[in-house]
Amino acid sequence: IDTPAARQAVAKHAAEVEVLDQQVRETREFMKKMDLEKDTILIFLSEQGIAMPRGKWSPYEHGSRALCLAQWKGRILPRQTSALAMYCDIVPTLIDFAGGKDPHLDGRSLKELWTDNQAKSHRDEILISNVHPFWQKAIVTDTYKLIWTGHPEREHIWGNFTSKGKFFAKPWTEWKEKAQTDETAAHKIERVLQPKAFELYDVVNDPYEINDLSNLSEHQKRITTLRAKLNKLMTDCGESTTPPQATAPKKKKDKINRRKPRKASN
Repeated sequence: IDTPAARQAVAKHAAEVEVLDQQVRETREFMKKMDLEKDTILIFLSEQGIAMPRGKWSPYEHGSRALCLAQWKGRILPRQTSALAMYCDIVPTLIDFAGGKDPHLDGRSLKELWTDNQAKSHRDEILISNVHPFWQKAIVTDTYKLIWTGHPEREHIWGNFTSKGKFFAKPWTEWKEKAQTDETAAHKIERVLQPKAFELYDVVNDPYEINDLSNLSEHQKRITTLRAKLNKLMTDCGESTTPPQATAPKKKKDKINRRKPRKASN
């Protein structure tokens, strides 16, 4: 929702991204100056999203999608790929490049993807497991994402966006005020607060996840398939496929100012 504080928040985020870009460039220049390019792998992983609703701490794209840049002169091919990968793939990749054996960790080596032009994919799907602040799970393929919200009856907003001490809470305050008189703003607020039990998005053509496809008849078979795969991924990871029982929010206790007894003076 376009408000002054929202613009300031996006500007702050953009400034941070710009500084990170500068640091990557400076690192590359330093490596070249020190003649380290031939025997050094440079990997840059972006952080996942802005600290705003449906950003960090959520399974939505702005809270889970990250960028990976990798460079090793003469070894890693200069190419772009949209193949799915995870942070846990980095350690097996480094071990593989160093000539070590498969460490049998959760991650999978990216070496083939980075060194073979014929390699087009890395993972068929990815599990996103969110437990804080809300129980939400998601399965992501190269095209679609299915999000499962364990307790859609709860308002999906938390302390970070109601705290007076957090800058990124300011836009949320403005959005709620605007929603009182603006129907479009009210609809956006409702999307944040009340996610459906299952939401389906085309993350290629709709990267900001505006259009939920879960109600469309042509996607029902896809949803059934993705739900089955999501349950299997969760089971394979040792996770329960039953959302935990919802707990009532804790009531704040009224603070009572108690005076300490004064010490008797001589």
